Amino acid sequence: QMRIESVLHNGCTYSMMLPEELREAGVPDSVWMPQFLKSYAAQKRWQIEVSGTTLNGVRVPTDDRAKTLITGAAAWLAAADTTTLVIGNAVSTVTGTQIKAMRDAVCDHVDQSFMALGQVYAAIDAGTITTTAEIDAFAWPGTPSA
Repeated sequence: QMRIESVLHNGCTYSMMLPEELREAGVPDSVWMPQFLKSYAAQKRWQIEVSGTTLNGVRVPTDDRAKTLITGAAAWLAAADTTTLVIGNAVSTVTGTQIKAMRDAVCDHVDQSFMALGQVYAAIDAGTITTTAEIDAFAWPGTPSA
C-alpha cells in the first residue's frame, strides 16, 4: 500500500501514513487525497514508461537497461554501421540509422509519459480526477485508449 509522505492538518504533521491511518487520526480525505492521487499517478507513469513502445510493428523495450543500451548504441554507431540487437526472442542486425530511430521512439515514449502525467496532475488539481480508477482509465501513451 502507498503511504502518504507528509500531510499538515490543524497544525499537526502526519508523515508516512496509510490512508486508513490518516482517516483514523481524523484527517479528512480532502486533505491527503490529492497527494495520494499524484503519487499513484507518478507510479502509473513509471509503469507506462518501462512497459515498452512499438516502432514499425516491433515492440521495443523501454526498461532502464534497454534505454541505456539503445541510447549508447545510437551515440556510438554511424548511420551505416551495424550491430546485433536482441529484442524478445529475436536476434537482428540493425544499422545505426535504425538504432537512432529506436532511440527517438523510446525518447518520445518517455516524453509522452511525462506530458500525460502533467495532464493528470492538472486534472487532480482541478478536481476532475478524484480516484485511482480515473487515473488508470486516463489515455496514457501506449495504452489502448491512447
